[in-house]
Amino acid sequence: MTHVPTTLTDADPPLAAIAVRRVSKFTSAISQGDRFGVSFLVESQKALSDHFGGRPAASIEPPFEYHRGIPLIRDSLAQLVLRTVHVHEAGDHLLYVGEVEHLELGRERRPLVFYSGGYTQITSRPPLVVWSGDAGC
Repeated sequence: MTHVPTTLTDADPPLAAIAVRRVSKFTSAISQGDRFGVSFLVESQKALSDHFGGRPAASIEPPFEYHRGIPLIRDSLAQLVLRTVHVHEAGDHLLYVGEVEHLELGRERRPLVFYSGGYTQITSRPPLVVWSGDAGC
């Protein structure tokens, strides 16, 4: 499964939430109490994203590594292992809230971003408006 929306929701205990389409195989495999992994991919891992996003390629051998039995993608930007504590209905998605059991940050690189039907890159620009607490507002 390829997953895009991930949100960190709390710090004590650390929680993260992911939104998964109801028709995904993930929804029949993961329920409350189950553990799962999330790997944040880098630009060079686009073929892996396509492979897990519904366009499998026989030539791809996923570079899995495991944390306590949970598969994660090796050399990704970041990895999370979550234990599902809540599942909420959210329109045509299910929102999985999980307690973070493991977090590992890889080396800094450009993330793989899928937005509005295609791959894109996030660029940063200086803000147009700057606010300062000293402004007396």
